[in-house]
Amino acid sequence: MKIRTQFIITMLLFGMILVVIAVSAIIVNQRREKARKQEMTAADIAQGASELSYLANDYLIYRESQQLSRWQSRFASFSSEVARLRAEKPEQQALIRNIQANERRLKQVFDSVASAVKSPSQERGLAPDLAFLQVSWSRMAVQSQGVVSDASRLSQLLHQQMDQLTNIRTMLMYFMVGLFGVFLLASYRLTYHRILKSLTTLRAGTVVIGSGNLDFKIEEKKNDEIGDLSHAFNRMAVNLKAVTASKADLEREVTQRKQAEEELSRQREWLRVTLSSIGDAVIASDTEGRITFLNPEAVTLTGWQLEEALGQPIGGVFRIINEKTHRPAEDLVARVLTERRVIGLANDTALITKDGREVPIEDSAAPIKDRAGNLIGAVLVFHDVTAKRHAQAALRESEERFRAVFESSSDCILVWDRQYNYLYANQAAIDHVGTRNDKVIGKNIRDGLGHLPDFMHLWMARVDRAFATGESFRVEDAVPVGHRLIHSESQVSPIRDAEGQVFAVGVVYRDVTERKHAEEALREALERAVWLARFPDENPNPVVRASADGSVLYCNPASVEAHGWACRVGEPLPDSLLLLLGQTIPGGKETTQDLELGGRSYSVSVTPFPAEGYANVYGRDITARKRAEDAVRQRTLELQQLTETLEQQVRERTAELEAANDELRNQIDECARIEGALKKSESDLRHLSMELLNAQEKERKMIAGEIHDSIGSFLSAIKFKVESTMTEVAGSPKTTTALKNLIPIVQGAIEEARRIQMNLRPSMLDDLGILATISWFCRQFESTYSKTRISQSIEIEEHVVPASLRTVIFRVLQEGLNNVAKHSMAKMVLLSLRKTDQAIELVIQDNGQGFDLSKAQAPDSTTHGLGLESMRERTELSGGSFQIESTVGKGAIIRARWPI
Repeated sequence: MKIRTQFIITMLLFGMILVVIAVSAIIVNQRREKARKQEMTAADIAQGASELSYLANDYLIYRESQQLSRWQSRFASFSSEVARLRAEKPEQQALIRNIQANERRLKQVFDSVASAVKSPSQERGLAPDLAFLQVSWSRMAVQSQGVVSDASRLSQLLHQQMDQLTNIRTMLMYFMVGLFGVFLLASYRLTYHRILKSLTTLRAGTVVIGSGNLDFKIEEKKNDEIGDLSHAFNRMAVNLKAVTASKADLEREVTQRKQAEEELSRQREWLRVTLSSIGDAVIASDTEGRITFLNPEAVTLTGWQLEEALGQPIGGVFRIINEKTHRPAEDLVARVLTERRVIGLANDTALITKDGREVPIEDSAAPIKDRAGNLIGAVLVFHDVTAKRHAQAALRESEERFRAVFESSSDCILVWDRQYNYLYANQAAIDHVGTRNDKVIGKNIRDGLGHLPDFMHLWMARVDRAFATGESFRVEDAVPVGHRLIHSESQVSPIRDAEGQVFAVGVVYRDVTERKHAEEALREALERAVWLARFPDENPNPVVRASADGSVLYCNPASVEAHGWACRVGEPLPDSLLLLLGQTIPGGKETTQDLELGGRSYSVSVTPFPAEGYANVYGRDITARKRAEDAVRQRTLELQQLTETLEQQVRERTAELEAANDELRNQIDECARIEGALKKSESDLRHLSMELLNAQEKERKMIAGEIHDSIGSFLSAIKFKVESTMTEVAGSPKTTTALKNLIPIVQGAIEEARRIQMNLRPSMLDDLGILATISWFCRQFESTYSKTRISQSIEIEEHVVPASLRTVIFRVLQEGLNNVAKHSMAKMVLLSLRKTDQAIELVIQDNGQGFDLSKAQAPDSTTHGLGLESMRERTELSGGSFQIESTVGKGAIIRARWPI
């Protein structure tokens, strides 16, 4: 059972028992208080009975009305006290009933005595008075004594009940204290035996894991929170083991995230600059309609500064009205946030600026959505159309001026603006399209010619072309209007305002349909004459002339050879051609139909000549096209089936992704649980890395010492032995020469061993300190790379540099200068080591060719090496900060700081 569950159950049981005891104590206390009050009432009743007896005696002796009133008043209070008596036990209830009965009899006796005292017979003599007094005293004494006796007995019983209740209350208090002690003892045993011991075991296990033994497993004894925590620590150790093994991957991921954040920052800055640079005014808001952005053009048009407008309701800054009615216009942002679509401003919309000016505007509002399609705000884009309104006014004035000229023209004249609204149409143009003037002017071409879609889209394309090119052009075309084909010649010209901007397009066209018909008739007559003059024997497609009854008058070779045609002069046409001929000749119009002849597909055209009594039949083989169409249909069907299959796969994949999403959510929860442990792991990893570097330096020092003590000594001994041997064999020139040639080789080996030893660990770093080592290394560097000079600026004392930082500073300097020698091609290097602001700062600056820092640090870069990362890691692990500054062609600066 969980500790939390046990604790809750224990608390609930203890609380319930405590409440029961407390309620019982309260009830007992209330009963005791009630018994105390009843006891006091019983005592008052006994005293009241005695007082009534005294008052009754006084009245019987003196018989004054004053005594009668006092008795009656005291009896009234006595009756109220008797009425307040309540009891729970039968014995007490019997006593209360006796007291009530005696009360009634006492009243009756006194009333009878009072009546007798007031009667005339009692006023005649003394003897009756004495007898009467004795009887009355006896009767009233009996009743009063009964009341006093019962009231005293009742008071005694009530006092005994109070004592019992007091004892019960005391027992409840003792029981409560005892229960509280038992609860404390049980809580202690639970805490000690179940929690503290388990925590001690858990703590011991965490110490083992914290020491680096990630294979250790903590014992999971019980199925409670501590067991869960032990299980979590075991899983954490497993995860830390994997995390520690993938440190390089984590570092690469951190680098990639930093680069992504920098890229996101650059994109945001680019977006801000772009929005601030566009010519239209832009206002953005959040989902609550509050302003989040204004570009400079919006600031200029509205009169509101960005600082003033941020966070304000957009209706308070972007106030728009109808120019004609001056009524508030529709709230576009609210509508966009509700409908989630782009909405354009209504015509004749004006913006009320901060200083109260009216500025006519146009454009639209649109929703802002994130990648997931969630609504995150709205954007308003608008611009000042004052110049456009002025141009429209000038156009209207010009229209009035030239209306008489245009109206009298027989050519059709039309003017459209950029939105395809009619600005002008003369009467000839209106008559041409068959509508009224009041239904065209001021309307859109879609409204005016909505019943002529081909004509509408044709002229919209020409208007777009004129606005796009700004040049005039002529066109000739034929457009179907209703059941007739209209041929026209048109001149399309852009219309410019005073500033040379195109604000409208004018069209002048004339109807040449009749002329075209005449030309077409002439052309057909000429073609017919040519065809009659020379039959198309060379045509590869079937050509046949047949009479009205279907007899073949002429057939070219193709119609004879084509399978399914097989026409012969004097013979009837094939049945399918005869049927088509019979359908065509009565109408007198050319007919075209696709037919299947001889297993092939043909597009057959029949041109009748009723006056001559024959018809020309022309066939074109479209078998390949039909097969292609069938293939396309088949392919379309396959694509539909493939689409359905793909949709099913998408649904299945969606279900898998939802399951993966749930799993990912669980993993996120698990990651959140071990986040604290991961932070501690990072700290431990940093400490472990530092220890590793220290171990590496110790190993380097040991290897350098071994090279100096063993290899260096052996090489020196070899050199000494060779020189001794040369002295011994001085009489042998060849041997002497060979030994003399061996001495430089041995000397070179000695120097190489010394160089390797110094690179591994300069002994002077431990003997002389960091400053002497830096001077030595710079001299060695300049001697090796003679084209590079080092300018040293050492502004620090040796004792200021902690011993733990000397090796780190030397390794960073060594790696930095090696990078200069390998990649920089620098002529001068500035080296600075100084103490500033409670910190030690090392700066290496060169005048070389520099490099692109982002590319050099990219994990997938070909120039990415371990030098920069090694310097950064050493600096940061030793508690410092590392910074690189470089630009291509301008050298590089390496800066490392360690607080002291």
